[in-house]
Amino acid sequence: MAETQALQEGGLALTTLTAGIALCTNMGNGYFGCYGGANGGTPPYTFTWTSNSYVTIAYVSGTSPNTRIEGTCTISTIGKPNQVQLTVTDSLGATASAQRNFQCTTIVP
Repeated sequence: MAETQALQEGGLALTTLTAGIALCTNMGNGYFGCYGGANGGTPPYTFTWTSNSYVTIAYVSGTSPNTRIEGTCTISTIGKPNQVQLTVTDSLGATASAQRNFQCTTIVP
């Protein structure tokens, strides 16, 4: 679909745009970090991270084709699955998304 969208907009996408979240790392005390990126489509890419209501994204960094976030989990969800989503948009407007579930450890008072 991303390739079709790029071609309809007059672009010459070589491959279909894909997004991925390779890793979410539990950093302890309710903190986490996630790494994601894009492949295909037509660079450069724009990255948009979102989360469920139990996760706060505090820091976003990265340059095309990779991105990274750091954040915290609320105390009520410690030990339960939390979720982040990465949406990638390429220079022709094609989009792709990926989701990742992860757990945070107990917050130290």
